[in-house]
Amino acid sequence: MRTRTGLMVALTLALSASAAQAETWTVTSLGWQPFSGADLKKQGAGIHALRTALDTVGVDLKVKFMPWKRAKGVARNNPNVVGYYPSWPSEVVDGFFASQTVFKSPVGFAETESRPIDWQKPSDLADHRVGTVGAYIYPESFQKLVDSGDISTVEARDDATALRMLKDDRVDTVAIDKYVMRYHLNTNPALKGFGDQVSFDDKALVNYDLVLAFADNAENRERAKTLKKALGNVDTQQIIADYLQGLK
Repeated sequence: MRTRTGLMVALTLALSASAAQAETWTVTSLGWQPFSGADLKKQGAGIHALRTALDTVGVDLKVKFMPWKRAKGVARNNPNVVGYYPSWPSEVVDGFFASQTVFKSPVGFAETESRPIDWQKPSDLADHRVGTVGAYIYPESFQKLVDSGDISTVEARDDATALRMLKDDRVDTVAIDKYVMRYHLNTNPALKGFGDQVSFDDKALVNYDLVLAFADNAENRERAKTLKKALGNVDTQQIIADYLQGLK
């Protein structure tokens, strides 16, 4: 009996020590379907990929969903939040640094079959009305032309609204992630039937990195090393592909 009791005590202590060593990371995120969203399966493809990687190094991931601008503000002001995710590198603002790439996804332009756009470089879009999301900071080659006024944009509150503007002929094209476009065309009732009329332009602006934007401090510099190790343990791009395949 004493031996059994001793083993139970030892096991309890070992489990307690393991629990004490476990770490939880809290990140803020946005509803950016299919990559992140509170109501999505596994909270979205991007969240699932990050969580799967962190599981391999014993880190538990907690996600708080909110509008994108607020997500950045909370990550800046709440010391219990390690950063915001998923972020394009262009979205990593002062006071934060980018993790190693978690996954990649093409960013380009949605166009209608009846009014395809003809462009080779972003400046070729100067004569087009381009739908954008006001809260986003797009890839530099495009964003700098938006900021300078060389490209005329019509801002929407989110990607689905931008696609509705394309449907209503309020814009000529929409700057958007390819899979975000597909998700909304397949699931949004307001866009029902429009998917047959829209395509993602063959020329992508960039196959863009998605990263975790860490708040810049010593602890998070160490966490970035942990994440790099975790990402080496899994094929996040395949995890994303498998998730997206399941949506079809």
